[in-house]
Order: sequence, then C-alpha cells, then structure tokens
Amino acid sequence: MWQGVSGVAHEAGVVSPAYTVCRPESEIHAPFIGFLFKDPRLVSQFYRNSQGLVSDTWNLKYSEFKKIKIALPPFREQRQIAEILDSVERDIDRISREFMKMDSVYSSTFMNSLGQSRSVLRRHEVSRVGELSGSMVGDFRFVRLGDLLDSIDAGMSPDLEGSPAGLGEWGFLKVSAVGRGGFQAEENKRADDPDLFDPSIEIREGDLLVTRANTPDLVGATCIVDVNRPRLMLSDKTLRLNLVGDQALPEYFCEVLQLPELRVQIEVAATGTSSSMKNISQKSIRNLVVPWCDVAEQRRIIQPLTERRETRRRAQAEMDKLHSIKRALAETLMTNRECIA
Repeated sequence: MWQGVSGVAHEAGVVSPAYTVCRPESEIHAPFIGFLFKDPRLVSQFYRNSQGLVSDTWNLKYSEFKKIKIALPPFREQRQIAEILDSVERDIDRISREFMKMDSVYSSTFMNSLGQSRSVLRRHEVSRVGELSGSMVGDFRFVRLGDLLDSIDAGMSPDLEGSPAGLGEWGFLKVSAVGRGGFQAEENKRADDPDLFDPSIEIREGDLLVTRANTPDLVGATCIVDVNRPRLMLSDKTLRLNLVGDQALPEYFCEVLQLPELRVQIEVAATGTSSSMKNISQKSIRNLVVPWCDVAEQRRIIQPLTERRETRRRAQAEMDKLHSIKRALAETLMTNRECIA
C-alpha cells in the first residue's frame, strides 16, 4: 500500500494471507476508491502508517488503515469520476497491448536470429553451462558476460518517501523502473538532500540496466535507458553494465539476457531465503554464459529493434501524455471534497 499497490477485484476468487480484502459499503463506489488509493497524498499516508523492519517487508495493518480519513463525494459523483478516469486508463491499456504485440513479434524474430546457439544452451545442464565458454556454434561463440564488461556500477538506496522527482529534480530509481515494459523513468523516488546527489551513478541514455534484487521472475530483468532524463540515479537494486564498446552492443545484450535460456541461468544463480525476493550478485552476472558474435552481426540482428524503438517512442509519448492527463484529472476531481468517511 505504501507504494500505491492496490486494486479492485473484477471477478471472484481467493487470495493469500498477504492480502487484505475490503468490501465497500453501499454508498462507496469501489472503482472510485481504487483510483483514490493511488492518489499520492493518500499513498503518503499509507507510507507513514506502515510498519516493519525494512521497507521491503513494510505492512499497513488494517488496524491502522481503517483510521485514515478520506475525502468522499456523493456516490453519483464517485461513479462519474471513476468513469472519466477509467476512459483514460482504457486508452493507456490499448497502447500497452500494442507494445506487447510489437514486443512479441520482435522477440520471436530475435530468437530465430540466434540459430542453434539457443538449442545448445537449452540442452546443457545449468550447473555445467560454464563448459561451453569458448566453444562455437555457427557464427556464435559462447563467452562469459564478464569478458565483455568494462565495469558494473551500483547505486544506493536511502530511506525516501515515494513521491517521484520532477524534471530537473534528483531521484533514485525504484526497482520497478526496470522491467518487461522497458525503462520507466517515472518509477523513482525524489531526493531532496544535496548530500545524496551523486553524478557518478546518474543514468545516461543508452545505459544497460539490470535489477540486482526483485521477485524470482524479475530478478536480473534488463532494459535500455531510452530517454534523456538527467538527475536520476541508480539504487542499490539496480546495476549498470558497462560493456566493452568495440565488442558488445547494449541493445543486443539487453535482449540476450531476456532469453529463456539466460533466465534459467539467472534464476538458478539468484539467492535469498525469501520466496518473494531474490538477489543476484555481480559475480554471478559476470559468470553468465551468453552467445556472442561480432559487433557488425549484433548490429544487423538488432536492426528491427531500432525500428521498433522509434515506433515505441512515438507511442510512449502518447502514453506519457495520457498519464499526465490522468494525473491532472485525478488531482482536480479528487481535491476539495467534503470528508464524510
């Protein structure tokens, strides 16, 4: 809740004990409350009322949650507000589905371009995959990723509230900035203390980022920073892989590290006692065995990605505009309401 993570159930089912299920009364419109619970001002209250030893396991107990007062308009107005915001969300979802379709087509093309190298990796026991290092399959040589790295940069994670940095402000990336949907610049926490500003861990356009800690299916997730967003810094859960420029292209290895055969290596190498959070060390990342070819061939393979990126950039601009409209609408429609609950 302190990260704004909540949702309205649209079908019946069961949940684990990690979830609290709230059933609205007759004068409460659930979709409206769903939007309200993501309002930054209310999320900051969730943050202040959460408990736990470390932020990863903070919990907003229902005994504290139920004491929080909210501004609640009449039921009819709640429904109208929810319908307006929902219409914007549907447009955002439409663009997201287009992204997914586009990514699926490219992913299939990319995997086919690697020929038999994927099959060889797939047939090899993960515990012995290091034996492939140095061997050739067609145009591809298997190498350890560390042989292609100049360095790895790591950030830090100060205790900050969840509000994102605006343009020109400093902020630290959240782990959710790196994921299946590509780089999400808005997923950050604003840093106001000048002592925290560190240009050496400031991200740059074209950086290859990897999550060091995340859920089992997202630990080791990758993305390319495809926007120019100064003053955003790496957190302790995000790493920057600095590749040897004349041997490796970030765009190529961003895709390679998402291959199912590499995901197996990453998930086996990930450690941690929690079933919901895993870590992968820099040493394990360096030991990943990847299919390598010369830079000219890498560039040819990712050429469709360049074309896809231009299409995505235009669509992303449209999505960003819709997100801005949604935030402005939410702030306007949910402000100055009479507090009746």
